[in-house]
Amino acid sequence: MKAKEKSDYLKQNKVFINSDLTKKERVIRKTIRDLAAIEKAKGNAARVVYQYIIINGIKLRGTKKKTK
Repeated sequence: MKAKEKSDYLKQNKVFINSDLTKKERVIRKTIRDLAAIEKAKGNAARVVYQYIIINGIKLRGTKKKTK
């Protein structure tokens, strides 16, 4: 029961639990989030997934492009 109460508390207060990332992974994550914000401002559908981004159905990881 305590786990459920803790879960409800975290949901209500919008507390996010992030996994531990290395410094390099944090830099990559920040870059990808910034790129997603720019693309969303342009009106594109952007989704951030671990170390890559999906913009209008196109996966971008580093400089490589892949389609669905």
